[in-house]
Order: sequence, then C-alpha cells, then structure tokens
Amino acid sequence: MNKLLKISLSTACIFAACGDDGSSGGMAGGSVEDGEIIAEEIVTIENKTISGVSQKGPFVEGASVTVQELEGKTLAQTGRSYEGKIKGDRGEFSVDVINLESQFALLKANGFYLNEVTGKESESQVTLYAFTDLSNRSQVNVNLLTHLEHERSLYLLKNNDLTVKKAKEQAENEILTSFGIQGDFGSSEDMNIFGTGDGSAALLAISTLMQSDLKEGAFSKRLADYASDIEADGVWDNKKVQTAIADWAAKTSLKGGLAGIRKNIKDWELSDKVPAFEKYVDNFWWENFKLGTCNSKREGEVKKNGNSSSALKDMEFICLDGAWMEATDFSKDTHSWKAGKEGDIKEGDTTGTVYVFENGGWRVANEIEAVLGGCVKATADSVGKVKNTWYICKDGEWTEAKQIEYDTYGWEAGKDGDAKQGDVYSSTCYVYDGDAWRQGGYEDCSLGMGGCTKARLNEESEANNGEKYICTDISGAGTYSWKIKYTPAGTCAPNKTNIYKGESVNWVFTPVSPSGSSVTEMMEYQNFIKNSTCDWTLNGATPASSSGKCGSDGKTATATYSTTRTFSASVKLGEKTISCGSVQVTAAPLTGCSCIASETTPDVGDGDVTVTWTVSGCHALADISSYEWTGVTSTTSSATKTFTEKGQTASPTVKVTTAENTSVTLTCPAVSSVNSNAPEYVDP
Repeated sequence: MNKLLKISLSTACIFAACGDDGSSGGMAGGSVEDGEIIAEEIVTIENKTISGVSQKGPFVEGASVTVQELEGKTLAQTGRSYEGKIKGDRGEFSVDVINLESQFALLKANGFYLNEVTGKESESQVTLYAFTDLSNRSQVNVNLLTHLEHERSLYLLKNNDLTVKKAKEQAENEILTSFGIQGDFGSSEDMNIFGTGDGSAALLAISTLMQSDLKEGAFSKRLADYASDIEADGVWDNKKVQTAIADWAAKTSLKGGLAGIRKNIKDWELSDKVPAFEKYVDNFWWENFKLGTCNSKREGEVKKNGNSSSALKDMEFICLDGAWMEATDFSKDTHSWKAGKEGDIKEGDTTGTVYVFENGGWRVANEIEAVLGGCVKATADSVGKVKNTWYICKDGEWTEAKQIEYDTYGWEAGKDGDAKQGDVYSSTCYVYDGDAWRQGGYEDCSLGMGGCTKARLNEESEANNGEKYICTDISGAGTYSWKIKYTPAGTCAPNKTNIYKGESVNWVFTPVSPSGSSVTEMMEYQNFIKNSTCDWTLNGATPASSSGKCGSDGKTATATYSTTRTFSASVKLGEKTISCGSVQVTAAPLTGCSCIASETTPDVGDGDVTVTWTVSGCHALADISSYEWTGVTSTTSSATKTFTEKGQTASPTVKVTTAENTSVTLTCPAVSSVNSNAPEYVDP
C-alpha cells in the first residue's frame, strides 16, 4: 500500500525539542499542507524477520529488543510492537514482524552489556535506540551511533528539506565529526564493533570514549546530554565533557590502557579480530589538546597541551614514530639519537643528563656509568676509579672492587710461589697460589723465598736474614704463611693418677717456651704450638687415640678405662713425641649392700618358725660371684634358720664378693625366739 508520508509538528516533538511557537522551519519533500511534511512513499511491512546485533559492547543474552511501529504520516508510536531477546554472546537478535503500517520503525535494545573498558558485564542495564527504514532492509544493528543520531535525524526531517536517508547520513557525519573522525563508513545500522573496517573502528572508538571510566548511570546521562546538545545544530558544544573525555583518553593511552581494552575484547573470544579503534581514540585527545597530527615532518617536535581547561594542561608532548607521547627528559634528550655501541655514554641534547647504550637502547646512566661507561661484555672484569672508590665490571654491573681486584688488574698468570707488590698499594704483597693471585704476607715479598702456597706447605727454606722458616697453614683453612721453624717442647700428665675401673681421666699437654726467648719469639712460639696438631696415643683406653689443635680442642685428651692395671699415654707434635706418665686403674668398690631379717623375735608358742636373712642393694661394676654365710648355712643372697623353742638366738654374718675380687662383710640383725604360751614370771 502506497501513501504519502506526512510528519506533523506535534509528532516530531516526541523525539526533538520544538520552539515555543510550534514552528517547524523548512519542510522536507514537496508541497506543504496544514503543517504536514510530505516525504517518501509509505510501504507496508508484512511477515518480515528483523535481525541484527545490539552493541555497546555486546548486549548479553537475555536482553530485550523491541521493534516499535511508527505511524507513516506522523512517526508517532502506534503502540504496536514486536519483541525479541538477545540469544547470542555477540548480541545477536531476531524479531518476527507480522505487520507494520509503514516502513519506519524504532528499535529499542535494553539490558546488560559487556563493557570494553573494564572487560566485565555492566552492573546496570542501559537502553539504546535505532531509527530505521525497513523498506529495503531486514538487517538492523542497534549501537551507540544509531542511538546518538536518531534524535538529530528526526529534527532534520522536521526542519529541513531532507529525505530520511539524507537526514540519517547528515546526523551520522555530524556525530563522527564531533569526535574528529572523517570518512564515508556507510550506514550506522550496518556497523559492528567486531568488524574489521574503519567504520567498525570508529564505532568502537566512540563507544570507548563515551564510556570512559563511567558507571552505567553516568554513562546513560552522558549519552542523553550529548543527544540533546547536537539535536538542533549538529554541533557538540559541551567543552567540559569533551575535555574530561580527552583527559581520560590521554591518560589511558599513555599508560598502555588501550592495549588493555583490546585484550578485554579479545578475551571475550567473540571475534578473531578487533578493529583499529586506537587511532581514533588517540586523534580525539590530540585534537582536544591542540597537538594536531604527529607525522614524519614533526618527528621530535615538543608541544605543550593547548587546552587550558585540561587536568593535564601543564604536560608537554613529543611526536615520536607517528604518535604523541609524554615529553619526558629522556625522550627530549634522545629522540634523535641513533643506536650506539654497547657501553657507549652520551650527554642528553636538552638536559645534559648522561645516558648509556645497553641491550639495543639508551637509558639513563648512573653516577658510575657516567664516568666509566656501561658495564658490558667488552669491559668485563675491567676496573676504574670514580671519586675515591674503585669499581669493577662484573655480570653486567659496576660493583665496588676489592683491593686485590684493582691492585692486580691486568696481571698475567704467574708461577706457583711468585710474589710481587701491588700496583696501587705497593706495601701489599700478592702471591700466585695455584692458579690465581691472592694477598700474601710481608714475609712472602721480603724474605727472598717467594710465597708460601698450598703446594709448598711444610716446605723449609732459609731466608735472606739467615733464619730457617717453614711454610705453614696458620689457620688450618688454607691461610698459608712463612713461620720461623721451632722444635716443640712441653709436658703432659693425667689430671688424676688413680681412678676406678670405668672412670675417665683427662690427659693434658702443657707447652714450655724455649729458654732465652724474646717476647716476640715467645708469642710466635705460642702461635706455633697453638696451630700445631697434638696426636695422642692412649694405651688401653677408649678411644685409643685422639687428635686436634694443640691450642684448642687437642691440648686435652679424655680417656676411659675398662680394665684394672697401670696405663700410660703420649702426645706427638710433628716429629716430637712426649711421654705423659701413667694412671693406676683399680677395681671399683662394692657399695650399698645391706642385710635384713624377716623378723627378729619369732614366737614358737604355736610351732616352729623359720627366719630369713636377705642381702640386697649392692652396687658394683662387676658381677657378684659369691656369698659366704657364718652362723647359718647358704651360698646365695639369702639364708634361713628354723627356731623350735624359746630362747634360741642367731647373729649371722655374710661376705659378699665380686668377680673382680672386691668384697664386703655384713653383720646381719640378731634374732631371739620367744614363746607366748610360756611367759616369764617374776617372783614378788
């Protein structure tokens, strides 16, 4: 059914603000009758499926999409609508439309969506619209551009001589222009943030910019304010909001946040590709800050933010590789430099800061590198002085050098025992020991014998002063030094000369200094003894031998004896053996024995009574070998006697003997029998 479309002023005011006088300005189409706008022919839509995607980020499954019928003459909502649901992760929907009286419809999407800035599902629902002509399409996408343009499109239809197509095209171009985007990207109803072209990139960029870091409520208000702002003249006048968005975009871009947004979208796993939205986001804040385009002609140019209302108004930017970056001292100093050689140092072009070339790039040098250059493979193990401190290049870093590292720098390998004085500190002597130089002692360089080394340990040599020296490990842990050769002297003896079997004795070595020794010689001799080894021989003892430093654990040897006799010991220092006297070991005494009687006054009035004497409590290292009883008969630890009549007595003794022939004789309690049936009577 064909009709002429007429839009009345009152209906147009549903979507766009009207003047107080109801005037509509210029009219679209042909003739004007009674305030109506004559436009395209009206086409009835019957039995058609409308499909597409609803996106801010994509609306999540369960969100609703409604196709609302618009009256062909007035574009007023008739109340007839058809509803569908988002059924896919990409925001896909399809709505079966049975009958619409005109080709003009308003699509409404409402629900939760995936936020590309946070990567998460929104906390609240939002609503987006799309004003469309369904005469030649069944695919309609609902997105941020369709939403922002629909009120402006309706205003243009009301006030200008435009078709619906031209009004929508103009509104779309005005919105793109407000974000600094130029290009012919086709209809907004065909755009998809998962596309690969510039139109998809522009849609995603605008969506990202408008979202910024806002929650859903503030985001929806920003959309409403924007639509209201551009409705009448197609110009976005709110500089405050533009600056706020630009500040957010600049901070996000400079900190790498756009890569994070790209990752968020990829992590949704809804598309293999993400359009190049970053270029439009960056261009928005570049233009807002009055920086302009960064190209090869402007490479290295430094420019300050030209927006005095910006939170970043004091920030400077530099054009590098096609993008405006924050102009740090580093970028201003080095932007024009070419690659150097590893370890090169160079003073900055602007600030005078010193930089070092390392791992293919320039970086700020530290105080040491600024003087010595970078610590790289070519300078490994080299040394240098900064102020009063020496440094060495090790493992890619200058570290404070030890004296030996800079005192012997550049020395070639020597022969074992070579000795020479340091290049920086000539008073320090160094010895080639094994396969490396080490710090030695004064004697190594001054006595004419070369250095005392591990290979020369115990070697004797005569010095240029006529004294004989021996190469000694003075610490026992590899500290080699020449020492005057001494013959050890001293005495040793046990701390006890008589002990019992099973006891221990400490054999003690006491050194004796040579007679006529000077204080220095006595001290050296004491050190000699202290660092000598005492090798003990402990005859008949456990352990049978012992060894240790004579100045500490070795000067005393502890021995335990388990047999009885006289034992001796000796201690050896080097080639000198010193006898230590003897210790007498006797059997351990038998102690603790006692004898008790089962009773001392047995009563025979009712019959015979047997009394038992028992020996107990004996302590000895050897086993008890015998019990010899006198006054009773027995060979064990107990003896008995039977009392048969009143007045019988017994006072036995017992000799207890051990296997080692130690003994003790015990007198047992006396026993005297009584008879309670025959008491003693005393005459009065």
